[in-house]
Amino acid sequence: MDAQIGHVTGLPMLRERGTPLPLYTTDAVWNDLSTGFPITSILSHYCGVEHRRIALDGEALSVPELPHVRIDALPLSSKASLIRRIVMHRKPATTSASCSLTNRITNVSNGKRAFYAPGLCELEPHILQAMHQADLLLVDGTVWTDDEIIRLGLAKKTSKDMGHLAQSGASDMIEVLESIDRADGRKVLIHINNTNPILIEDGPERRMLTERDIEVAHDGMSFER
Repeated sequence: MDAQIGHVTGLPMLRERGTPLPLYTTDAVWNDLSTGFPITSILSHYCGVEHRRIALDGEALSVPELPHVRIDALPLSSKASLIRRIVMHRKPATTSASCSLTNRITNVSNGKRAFYAPGLCELEPHILQAMHQADLLLVDGTVWTDDEIIRLGLAKKTSKDMGHLAQSGASDMIEVLESIDRADGRKVLIHINNTNPILIEDGPERRMLTERDIEVAHDGMSFER
């Protein structure tokens, strides 16, 4: 999806698999993982890595291991990863449509669609369209308010600075999710930071979500269509 450290550090855990690890990335993300944060070089001494390129040319992503699933990689106008900014000397405000992705996943046997986006910095028209067409939404639930981490004294960046929209406030992700009306659809917040009050099950923020049929992801959660 991107080259953010928290999203790729699990790859070395797969080093003992015995066969090359198939890794689907854009060219920009592959470059980040081969230079600034050289995970691919490290894995080459263990199982090796087979780069499967995401071209972002509008064609569906072909995944041989998932023959009955269609995956459309949708580019995001998102902040470049910290690794990319360090290596390429980019300013934090720099954005690139090849640095971060979201996925639309379709079960070709019944046409059901899932929309997966652990990071959303901006709700662009093509992203909103994909969200409205999905039967299952798995979307960025990192923080409740944009200044949440600053107020808690944990960092000096807003959530928008880090590439995430807050659920409440100016971005009002809740309002966007509430506007998506699919009778049998589900809306689930994922990628939740431990500062987010929606994790308090009897708190007012969780009640607000429950009243709007918005779920909070948890370990072991599964979906069937």
